[in-house]
Amino acid sequence: MISINATLVIQVIHFLILVFILNRLMFRPILKLIDERDVHVEKTRKGVDRALNKTEVLKESCLSKVHEARVDATRERTDLREAGIAETKKLLGRSKEETAVIRAEMDKEAEKEIEMTRPLMHDQVIVLAEGIIEKLLGRRLEVESEN
Repeated sequence: MISINATLVIQVIHFLILVFILNRLMFRPILKLIDERDVHVEKTRKGVDRALNKTEVLKESCLSKVHEARVDATRERTDLREAGIAETKKLLGRSKEETAVIRAEMDKEAEKEIEMTRPLMHDQVIVLAEGIIEKLLGRRLEVESEN
């Protein structure tokens, strides 16, 4: 059986003094460190979350800029191609016009040369025809002159 006497009261008082001393020297500093660590971990977690959100926003921004740049590059490439095709068509049309003008001039020159050489050739044609007839017939023909 348990008897209540002065030693039990002294042991309880010693226990309470020990709890008080342990609380002051050990439990409070440890609990304070645990609370500080929890606060630090929470701040770090919030910082990481903010950094992740900022990273996500920057990633989306970069992706949208890359997409816009690709769209702009495609549009610019198409515009340059169309401008090149239009310039080529214009140059080709101008070249065709110049070629037609040059050809018309050359045709006129050729007609002039033909007209100039026709009278000269007429006499030579007559002489050649007479030569061919003589060889075919074996004798000389007498041709009346138109003069």
